[in-house]
Amino acid sequence: MKAIRLAILVFLLALTKATLAEGNCPSGYYPIGAPNGQAGPQGCAPIPGYSASPQGPAPITAPPPRWESRWLAVATDAPNGVLGTALDLPTRNAAESAAMQDCVNKGGTECEISLSLGNGCAALAAGKTGFNVRGGETENEARTRAMKTCDAATTGCAVYFSACSPPVRVQ
Repeated sequence: MKAIRLAILVFLLALTKATLAEGNCPSGYYPIGAPNGQAGPQGCAPIPGYSASPQGPAPITAPPPRWESRWLAVATDAPNGVLGTALDLPTRNAAESAAMQDCVNKGGTECEISLSLGNGCAALAAGKTGFNVRGGETENEARTRAMKTCDAATTGCAVYFSACSPPVRVQ
């Protein structure tokens, strides 16, 4: 019985020492200022993310996500029927330059930017007497818009290109 009382006494002393190690600050706080036993102001500051609620510490939340835009561009050479594209580039200028280069590399001699778009989708629909390029938030939306515009202008329309450049999460 004495051994049990001694063990409880040692446990309580150890618990008291642990409390004193926090610099006499209440639960959820830590000491700031001069160390114990030295001259200077002494205080307590809250422990970040700690809550004295019965549920325990408050959850530490992650920072909100951070996104970077991605651009796509479509260059066309209508007289020669050439299409140049660029996807997932960080700037509008980079996407347009890459699309123009792709058009030229495929044999285009009269390439022009038909569409450049950030964080979205594009589609090209062509028919018997013309083509058009439209954008949208989704690939399906871009395809629908391109077909609607094409069908209003000519017959025999079909989608020949569609793609998306969504933003990229970097954090």
